[in-house]
Amino acid sequence: MGQYIVQLIVNDGSLSSEIDTITINVSQFSRDASNEIVTDHITNLVWQDNSDVTNTKPWVVQASFESKAYTDTFGNTANTYCSDLVLNSQTDWRVPTIEELSTIIDYTQEDNAIFSTFKYLATTQYWTNTSRSGFNNYAWYINFTDGSTNVAFKNVFNSLRCVRGNELSVPDYLNKSSIIIIDRTHELMWQNNYSENIAELEWQDSVDYCESLTLNTFSDWRLPTINELKTIIDYSENNPSINSLFSEISLEDYWSSTVVVGTSSNIWLVSFGAEGGKIYNQKSRSLKYIARCVRDN
Repeated sequence: MGQYIVQLIVNDGSLSSEIDTITINVSQFSRDASNEIVTDHITNLVWQDNSDVTNTKPWVVQASFESKAYTDTFGNTANTYCSDLVLNSQTDWRVPTIEELSTIIDYTQEDNAIFSTFKYLATTQYWTNTSRSGFNNYAWYINFTDGSTNVAFKNVFNSLRCVRGNELSVPDYLNKSSIIIIDRTHELMWQNNYSENIAELEWQDSVDYCESLTLNTFSDWRLPTINELKTIIDYSENNPSINSLFSEISLEDYWSSTVVVGTSSNIWLVSFGAEGGKIYNQKSRSLKYIARCVRDN
């Protein structure tokens, strides 16, 4: 569900009018059953949702992989399938980026980590169009069994779900000062001071640390959700996989505030170091990792 804020102005004929604010809950996704597509009303992306999304394709064919032509997507590949797809009378389908595919992950689902509007899903790995920075023989996929991410050799067969619409833009960052960074796209303010956000803490200590933090006169900081934390991954960078404006970065894993559904002890994390932006879910809250606090801007 998404929230829309609506202001109602009641004009009674006087010089001043009364303003009421109400919140309306609306669905982020809607499904066109006759055309077998799902529309995301926040990103404006349109997703394929027919039985073909359970089929598998390689990122590159074996011959291209063996000749190290890792960007040659011709032949019976994921890219060719989406380029040739005609669905809802539209022909401009493509393989989604990892940022786009991650927008349909539902971390509240225990088995099939996708929003319930979608009818078809293979409980397997789904290709993205994003290559692993620094390792062009790998590409990123999302495992919709749980919503975790990883890379695979490009000759591996994975499922795919095509998308159409304008590609999502990268976040618009503003380096406000040496200790904070503002993401104007997602309307978030991030902590960026070295002395405070590099210490390794257990998960509950990280939650408490952020909630007690006062930084740049603000005291409403919190540990980010996994959906917020993954927005600062930069898949075009490597070790660390984060925008260069973030001057202070540990190469260790970073805590989110999101508990893995179906467990009481595992927490979602992001590795910005050697793992290249990998999203994990098998880390116990008793382990020690890094906290980078966030607040609404």
